[in-house]
Amino acid sequence: IIPCLFKTADREKDFFFSDEIGLEEAIVVTKKGKEFPVKSFSDLKGKKVGYLNGGSLGNDFEVAKAYLNLDVDNDAVLRLKKLEAGRVDAILINPGKSALIYQVKKAGLVIDNFSIVATLTKEPNYAAISKKAPQAQKTIDRLNAELKKMRSNGAIEKINKKYGF
Repeated sequence: IIPCLFKTADREKDFFFSDEIGLEEAIVVTKKGKEFPVKSFSDLKGKKVGYLNGGSLGNDFEVAKAYLNLDVDNDAVLRLKKLEAGRVDAILINPGKSALIYQVKKAGLVIDNFSIVATLTKEPNYAAISKKAPQAQKTIDRLNAELKKMRSNGAIEKINKKYGF
């Protein structure tokens, strides 16, 4: 099972998705003093943008990838260090401010050196399982039943609050 995955048309070909687990924000972060206005992905045209290799932030992002200058990596710490060194103009981080704070701490950097300039997406996230996995649909059905219980008893809300979502 892959937790916290955005659903896209391409991914739906290969995966069964659970019911919605929560909302996840994708934020645009710049180096302090290097901020620029961002209201949509199109405002990132002409900028070098650090991003997670192979990740997706939903369908709008999938369209934007065709015109964005993405600098991909597999590590948010590396992405932050590239931003601090001026090797990229901005980075995309999800799931929101809590992820930024966590990654800045992990990198040994100072949060005051960075600015959140926009929240570009607030997309539902899901758990997913490959359609090729044994008993995949049965597993998703069981997961959905547990998610329903967790919603009704407040457990999901409690977890989301704990992690700043």
